[in-house]
Amino acid sequence: MGPGPAEFLSPGVRPLTCEAIEDVKALLLPHNRLQQLYQTVPAMKRYFRIVTQNAFANFQERMFQNLSMNAQARYVAFRDAYPFLESRLPQKEVAAYLACRQSFQVKSKSICGLISALISKV
Repeated sequence: MGPGPAEFLSPGVRPLTCEAIEDVKALLLPHNRLQQLYQTVPAMKRYFRIVTQNAFANFQERMFQNLSMNAQARYVAFRDAYPFLESRLPQKEVAAYLACRQSFQVKSKSICGLISALISKV
């Protein structure tokens, strides 16, 4: 288990992980070192507050979509928001992000492809 976003708010290990789809360099910043950074560079406190607020807003939007949209509408919204990701991720990862079964995501992908083909002919 690795630290999650809550690590910025309070010390302790959180049961969240993050997977990268390409090579990355990540910085692990323990809570006490983050507090030292805030004291040394006060502007970082504002930066991390904004990052945290944006992450929370994105989380709320995703939860709202999961509750208010059906799986096909979530798939269309995902394609619109992240057109470059669909071809880079396994279908099971896209289905997990959309909170639906992979078999439904495949059907939605087929339906959306047909709709796109029809629209492009008009």
